[in-house]
Amino acid sequence: MAIGSEVVRALAIGLCVSALAVGSARAEDTDPKPESKPDEIEENTVRARKVEEPQQSTPVAVTPFDEAALEREVAYDLEDLQGTPNVLLNSVGAFPNATAFSIRGGSFQDIESSFEPAIGVVQDGIYIGRNATSLLNLYDTESVEVVRGPQGVHFGRNTTSGMVVVRSRRPSGEFGSRGQISFGDRGFRDYRLALDFPVVPEKVAANVAILQQQSSGHFPNSAPPGHGGRLGSIELWAMRGMLQFTPTDSFDLTVIWDNLKDRSGGAPLSNASPTGSLFDLFGFGADGGSLFSVSQEMHERNHTDLSDLIFDASWDVGPVTLTSITGWRSVDEDIWTDFDAEPLVLFETKRPQGSGQFSEELRLSGDVIEDVLGFTLGWFYYDAHYSLFQSTDLDVCVFVPGCPSGAPGAASFQTVTQAHQSMYSNGYFGQLIWSVTPKLNLYAGGRWTIDDKQFDISPPDPVLGGAGHAVEDDRWHKFTPKIGMDFQVAPDVFTYMQYSTGFRSGGFNGRAGTISPASVGPYDPETRGSLETGVKSDWLDNRLRINLTGFYDRFRDMQLPVVVPTGVVTSPQETVTRNAASAQLWGLELETIAKPIDPLTIWADAGYLNAKYLDFSGDLDGDGIATDNSDLALIRAPRYYGHIEAVYQFQLGDVAEVDVDAQWTYIAHYSTTVVNASLANVPATSLYDGSVTFRPLDSAWRFTVYGKNLLDREVIGGGLDVAGLFAFNAPIPPRTYGVQVGWQYDDLGDLLK
Repeated sequence: MAIGSEVVRALAIGLCVSALAVGSARAEDTDPKPESKPDEIEENTVRARKVEEPQQSTPVAVTPFDEAALEREVAYDLEDLQGTPNVLLNSVGAFPNATAFSIRGGSFQDIESSFEPAIGVVQDGIYIGRNATSLLNLYDTESVEVVRGPQGVHFGRNTTSGMVVVRSRRPSGEFGSRGQISFGDRGFRDYRLALDFPVVPEKVAANVAILQQQSSGHFPNSAPPGHGGRLGSIELWAMRGMLQFTPTDSFDLTVIWDNLKDRSGGAPLSNASPTGSLFDLFGFGADGGSLFSVSQEMHERNHTDLSDLIFDASWDVGPVTLTSITGWRSVDEDIWTDFDAEPLVLFETKRPQGSGQFSEELRLSGDVIEDVLGFTLGWFYYDAHYSLFQSTDLDVCVFVPGCPSGAPGAASFQTVTQAHQSMYSNGYFGQLIWSVTPKLNLYAGGRWTIDDKQFDISPPDPVLGGAGHAVEDDRWHKFTPKIGMDFQVAPDVFTYMQYSTGFRSGGFNGRAGTISPASVGPYDPETRGSLETGVKSDWLDNRLRINLTGFYDRFRDMQLPVVVPTGVVTSPQETVTRNAASAQLWGLELETIAKPIDPLTIWADAGYLNAKYLDFSGDLDGDGIATDNSDLALIRAPRYYGHIEAVYQFQLGDVAEVDVDAQWTYIAHYSTTVVNASLANVPATSLYDGSVTFRPLDSAWRFTVYGKNLLDREVIGGGLDVAGLFAFNAPIPPRTYGVQVGWQYDDLGDLLK
C-alpha cells in the first residue's frame, strides 16, 4: 500500500514524540508508573481489550468517561458526551433513539434493521445489533468508553470504525443509595434512584436502578389547530436489576435485567426540499425558517418496549480464565414520522416493528509461558431477527393538476411494505501477546467471521410497481487480522504501533421498492484497514498528560446509497445500497489534561481528519447516468474538531466545595448526506456548555445548575435527500438549562450510627 508524503508526516509525529521522550528518559528509570497522588491527574482504568488495565499503558485509542466525567458532562444519554477527537455522537433526527455516530470519518445513520452499523454499541458486554434503540440512556452507569478505529478482535461483532462501550454500575455489597432529581426548561423532569443491598453477605449482592424522564418538547409546532403543541416530547420509564454471585474467590456471575418503556413523541423535522425537487416544483420547497419552529400535521410517536437479560460469568481455574457472556434482547417499536414536515399528508410513515437477538461469547485467556507469552481464544455466536410492517400515507392529489376543489386528502392512499430477516453469525478469534522484555510487547491476532442471512420482503402496493414477494439468502465470511507492538519508554511514556482491520457484513435492502435483484440486493461486505501509532505520556510530576495518535486508513467496497432504475413506469427509480466507493482517511488526535494549579483542571482535545473518496461511481440524481462522485465529501467527516473544558474548584468558607465547569466545542463544516445536499450541510459551529455544582462539606449531597447550547445555536443534527423527491432536516436541541439535586450514600448504615 502506497502512503503519500502527507501520511508519512502525520504518522511520523507520534514516533518523533516517542524519540524525544526516549532521549529525555533515564535508562535506569523505566519502572512502571506509581499510583496517582491526590493533587495529580488520576489514572483511568479501561476495558478496551476486555481486561482491566491503565489507560496510559493500553495500546488502543480510547477515551473513557468514568462516573465523575459523566456527572460533569450532565450526560442523560450518549448524545451528551463531548470531548473525543474525530468523533460525533448524534441521534438520527427522524428516529430519536437511533444513533448517527461517526468515528474517524466512518459513519452510519440509517434505521433499517437489515443494515449493519459501522460503529458498534456494547452494553454490559452485549453487542447491540440494530442501530435503532442504541442511543442508550445513562442511568446508574459506571463508565462509557469510546474506542476509535476498526474493531476486529476484542468485541463480539466486527465493526469498521469503532465502538462505544457502556458498563452499568455493579452491586457494592453494602446497603447504599444514590440518586438524582432534575428539573429543566420546557417541562423537563428526570428522576433516578439506585439501591444497593447484600443478599448473602460476601456471597450474593444486588442493586436496583430506576429512571423516569419526561419533557413537553423543545420545538413549537405551527400546524393548524388540532395538530399544534410541541414536538420532541419525552415520556419514558426504565428499570435495571442486578444480582452478583461470588460463591468462591475464583468464580463470579452477574445477572442483569433491563427494561425500558418509551412513550415519547415524534421527531421534529423541517422541510429542506431543494430547488428543482418534486416538492419544490409543486410549491412545497424548503421554508427557510427557524430549525426550532416546525409545522407538522401528523400526531407522531416514538414508542418502544425493550427488555434485556444478560449472564456474565468468569471462572479462574489457575493458569487460565474462562469467561462467558450470554445475552437476550427483545424490542417492540411503533414509530410514526411526518417526513414531509408540512401540515398536509404528503409523505408519512407508520413503522411497527419487532426484533430480537441472542448472543453468546466464550473466551479463554491465560499464559502459555507465565509473564512471557499470553493468549486469548474465543468464539462468538449471534442470532438476530426482525419483522417490519411499514405503511406510508401519500396524497397524490397535491401533485396532480385538476384535482377537485378542496381535494387535499381526497386522493390519499396507503402503501404497505413488509420485511423480515434472520441472521446467524459465528466468529472465531484469538490473540497472542509476547512480552519480549518487561517493556516491549508484540501482539498478533485475528477473527474469522461467517455471516448467514435470510431475507424476504413484500414491497409496496402494485400502484408503485412493488407487487410480489422476494426471498433471498446469502453467506459472507472474512478474516480480519491485527498485529502490533507497544513499548514502555519510561514510567510516564508509552508508545505503540499497530495495523488492524474491520469488516462490515453484506446484506439486503430493507426498503426495496420492487422485487427485482437490483432493488433487493444483496450487496457485499465493506472493509477498513488502519495503520495507527500513538504516544501516551505524563509530565511535570503527573500534572500534564499528552496523548497523541496518528492513523492512516483505507475503506474498500464502501456501502453507500445510489439510485437505480426499477423498470416500473409509476416508480422508475429508487435508492439502494451498493458497494460504490473506496476512500482514504488519515488524521491526528490530541488529548491533553493539565492541572496548572491545584484548583484548576483543563481538558483540551483536538482532531484533524483528511478524508476523501478514491473512487465513487454511481447515479445520485436519478437521471440514469452513473457519474464520478469522488469529489464529494464523506458523510459526517469534519476536518477539524476541538474541545476545551475547564473546571475550577474552590471552597466556599466552611459551607461547601464549588465546581465551576465551562466547555467549548468546535466542529468544522461537514455534510450529513451522501450527495452533500446544501440544505443538509452543517456549517462550522461553536457550542458552549456550563455548570456550577455545590457540594456541602461532610455531606453526601450535591446541587448543580447547568446549561447546554448556551448561545442557542441552530444546528442541523441530520438530514436526508430522498432521491430528488424531497428532503428534510432535524435539528439538535436549542438552549436547554436545568437544576439537579443528587446524593450518594455508599453505606446507609452510617446514617444510623
